[in-house]
Amino acid sequence: MNISRIFGILASAFLGFNASAEPIPEDARVGGFAIGCQAYSFNRFSLFEAIEKTEMTGSKVIEFAVGQKISRE
Repeated sequence: MNISRIFGILASAFLGFNASAEPIPEDARVGGFAIGCQAYSFNRFSLFEAIEKTEMTGSKVIEFAVGQKISRE
């Protein structure tokens, strides 16, 4: 799974907290559960770096953290 697909899934979840939001795909689940990191686990990095690091762990989902920097700038 590439980073753009992960970001697309995350953006859909983040922007669509309603009944019309797409469910997390089955291929992103382990034993029926969506298991991943919270972006705060990588709080010394930007959101995009946190997404990349989460992907490096093999996870396909991430929970955004309040206050996470979007970019290094």
